[in-house]
Amino acid sequence: MFFVFCFFVFFPADVPEPPKDVKVMSRGSREVNISWIAGFNENSAIQNYTVEISEDRQTFRDAICQGTLLKNNCVIYSTRVSIRELLPWTTYYLRVFATNMIGSSNHSSVVNVTTDEEGALFLIF
Repeated sequence: MFFVFCFFVFFPADVPEPPKDVKVMSRGSREVNISWIAGFNENSAIQNYTVEISEDRQTFRDAICQGTLLKNNCVIYSTRVSIRELLPWTTYYLRVFATNMIGSSNHSSVVNVTTDEEGALFLIF
């Protein structure tokens, strides 16, 4: 007599953990580069990340970034991004979400950055 035993281990999937350790890598007067570390994917691969931006830390909107997957949204595959179309000498607050097949994570910790001042333009007559 021959017996075959099969064991299936089921790991339930859930939304991913929020991205961790969001850092400002560099900044200019109209651009900021940030990076982060992926949180645990909760047994469902992370499909993309979304970056939001605010000037008051209360009302967040989609950031404008390089390499986005969707127009007018900052949706990307990588764990670093260049946020564009910013104003000089302005403080911004940034947060990141991870998305898998189940849904979106809570947001990461909020990081703040002040863009650089632009040089003055002098006209001589």
